[in-house]
Amino acid sequence: MDWSRFVGLPWFDKGRGEVGGSSSPRSGQVANRLGAPGYDCWGLVRAAFEAGTGIGLPSHADGYSTAADRAEVEAIRAGEAGDWIGVLRGSERAFDCATMRLMGTLHIGIIVERDRLLHVRRGRLSVIEPLGRFAGNGLELFRHRSLGGIGERDRQDERR
Repeated sequence: MDWSRFVGLPWFDKGRGEVGGSSSPRSGQVANRLGAPGYDCWGLVRAAFEAGTGIGLPSHADGYSTAADRAEVEAIRAGEAGDWIGVLRGSERAFDCATMRLMGTLHIGIIVERDRLLHVRRGRLSVIEPLGRFAGNGLELFRHRSLGGIGERDRQDERR
């Protein structure tokens, strides 16, 4: 998959690929002068995941008041989302997701290859960065069950 088409996209609160939006400093939204689609972190994960796997993930855009209140991300992190299984660091692969806390807010990105994360943060453009950059932020990795293969955390549990 060509991940570059998801790099340099602006952050929009509850963004699900809409074009436009404001550049209000209060909202933290990035001006979209190029007419690029805007995303919050979950919106970007959804778009890239579906583009690469053909699997649609729920939007949840109507289910929270701001991007800081993400039900799906919280459920994944808490292990409550039945479609997601935990993966150990070092065994991540493309289309796995990584959750972490950045400045007290839950955040999610999508793995593009081992140790590389695509994500977008409030007030910034989407980027691909080394996953290790987030190791001290409560980093956890998850794989969608539909992608096959058992998660490493599940394997550890089976050995006990």
